[in-house]
Amino acid sequence: ALHAGGADGRERAITELRRKLRAHPCHGCSDREDHARWAERWWKLRRETDNLAAQIRGRTNTIAKTFDRVSGVLEHYGYVRPDEQGVLQVTPAGSKLRRIYGEKDLLAALGLENGAFDDVDAVELACLATALVYQPKREERGLRPKMPSAVLDGAVDILIRQWSELTDREEAEKLPVTGEPELGLVWPMYKWVRGKHLQVALNGTELAAGDFVRWSKQVIDLIDQLAKVPDISTDLRRRCREAIDLIKRGVVAYSAVSE
Repeated sequence: ALHAGGADGRERAITELRRKLRAHPCHGCSDREDHARWAERWWKLRRETDNLAAQIRGRTNTIAKTFDRVSGVLEHYGYVRPDEQGVLQVTPAGSKLRRIYGEKDLLAALGLENGAFDDVDAVELACLATALVYQPKREERGLRPKMPSAVLDGAVDILIRQWSELTDREEAEKLPVTGEPELGLVWPMYKWVRGKHLQVALNGTELAAGDFVRWSKQVIDLIDQLAKVPDISTDLRRRCREAIDLIKRGVVAYSAVSE
């Protein structure tokens, strides 16, 4: 228990604080209560502002970290390179990449750099491009389908090998991984560009005609991007144009005109 002297000392201290409070200039202010309420609001807003600022700093740091990780992947593949001041500069290979847009743009550029498009003819090029665009409505894992030609099979091998190495690098950098090349549209596209009727091209698949047309237009868009990549061979550019002409017929061409 506290002794009497200690209690008396605390009482005297409280009395002195009350005296100072009454003697303070603010004590006689007629607007004291209004000022107190505004001060309370100010402190509340200050706390909210500080919390928002902390969230923004956290998100900014996350964006910066993601940028550094993406830059690390691009630097690994030679698409960017630091100059003497350490500032990243786009390389000639990077100039090719920035002309390609899509979910698998980096994989498309890697396929281009590593020969996936070197030996395919226009028909095979159209089929190969579907692997970089098509996304099935549900997972269609299983045995890899046989390709229409040995050349196309070799080109798909290059894409899958590049995809495997790319995802290893992305996982090491803690980035979302690029989707695997999907081969479910290869055979329908092969039949279509060989002149088959749409119903024949889709026979044995669950693709609706509208879905095939939609994917075909995206394939055309990707091939058109590849055709405009700087420094590719004249022969590859010609095959890209031929592939687009083969795809853009019938209902595919009609849908493009009607938009």
